[in-house]
Amino acid sequence: MGEPQGLVASGYDSFYASWGDSPTLRAIWPEHVTGSDFPERFAHISFLRLAELASLRDALDLAAGSVFANLACDAGGTGLWVAQQAGADLIEIDLSATAVQRAGERVAALGLTGRATFRQGTFEATGFEDGAIDAAMSVDAIQYAQTSWLRSARLLA
Repeated sequence: MGEPQGLVASGYDSFYASWGDSPTLRAIWPEHVTGSDFPERFAHISFLRLAELASLRDALDLAAGSVFANLACDAGGTGLWVAQQAGADLIEIDLSATAVQRAGERVAALGLTGRATFRQGTFEATGFEDGAIDAAMSVDAIQYAQTSWLRSARLLA
């Protein structure tokens, strides 16, 4: 991991290590960013409301049992919601080891055991073989891609 990526990962590791410890953040984020209708069990730090995520789910057009990736997944909330709603299997990738750990901790409580996996990686280093997934999503993270976003298209079947 290069120096800029290491700095970004370190910053997100610090944030996710204490994310649940801030009553102020827990109060203002749903009120001012995600909206009060966003299910708390799928909390995330992206600037995305439930209606927008539902539109993204619909655009992905996932069939039950299909496999999709959430690149730069944060603590997994958005991808886990899409997986649960669509009946699809999910592989989540994030630069932050702490975000990946936090995302993994949510799986059992959401009824997604065996349908969601998590790994540390980047847009460029996902660990996927070409054609390994049916769809991909990423929310509020394209600025972390070191090379062309279109190169991620090679992952799609």
